[in-house]
Amino acid sequence: MKTLLSHYKYRGDVAIGHIFTFSLQAVICDHFNDYVVTTIPLSEKRVEERGFNQADELIKGMGIHQCLTRNIGKDDRKQSKKTRYERISLVKQNPFNLVEEEKSFIKGKKYLIIDDIYTTGVTVRMAAKTLLEAGAERVSSLTVARAIKG
Repeated sequence: MKTLLSHYKYRGDVAIGHIFTFSLQAVICDHFNDYVVTTIPLSEKRVEERGFNQADELIKGMGIHQCLTRNIGKDDRKQSKKTRYERISLVKQNPFNLVEEEKSFIKGKKYLIIDDIYTTGVTVRMAAKTLLEAGAERVSSLTVARAIKG
């Protein structure tokens, strides 16, 4: 799984991500059909480097509500290059904001955040915090893989 996701995410093999699309869509339809689906956004720099947002590609064709943006702080290294401690310290500086014109839509809605890998959970928690502070009723997440140290 690590090799597959590495080729997908860092080598731009977009077709690998589509291996998971049907399963993700099935889970969403079966368990989250009344949720608004969003994805973890990448910074503009990361999108430019990779050519795509891996979370968006995973559920391409489904209606994605792009309501979050990502700010790059002083440390713009890839998450995969940061230590567990460095990732957890991000809690102090939430990198996510709302797209201004989407703020009024969020209130009272249930959101499902899609991402490729859950490592420490900080990224998903910060995105969820942003949505909850904007009035979302509930926020859940769905990822392809969970990273395990070992």
